[in-house]
Amino acid sequence: MRIKQWNPLIRLHDCIGDKGTVAVYNAKFEKGVLDKLVEAFPENAGWIEKVKGWITHLLEPFQSFDYCHPAQRGSASIKSVLPVLTGSSYADLEIQEGGQASLEFLRVHFGDVPEAERGKVRD
Repeated sequence: MRIKQWNPLIRLHDCIGDKGTVAVYNAKFEKGVLDKLVEAFPENAGWIEKVKGWITHLLEPFQSFDYCHPAQRGSASIKSVLPVLTGSSYADLEIQEGGQASLEFLRVHFGDVPEAERGKVRD
């Protein structure tokens, strides 16, 4: 299925395709974003609904405390879990907050930004 007309879904479709698994940390939030995309691009509702069915919710084992490490201090947030699992943390990132990440995404993808800076923000 090819996404109709130019819209932000083209890149998403190119990355995801027409089958697979979409791993997300917070399924409720991500499905809400997909619902907003259905509102904005109703002609692509069929594909977006399929994507919602492919979502794997990575927060579950931490939220249910099936996995818990003392360093999480009782928190299942990704900012608490990431350092425990990887040794890296948001503190190591130049962009540390979701709102800032969204604004930077818009700026580098739709603004007049040199390719080198676009790559730095993506990294």
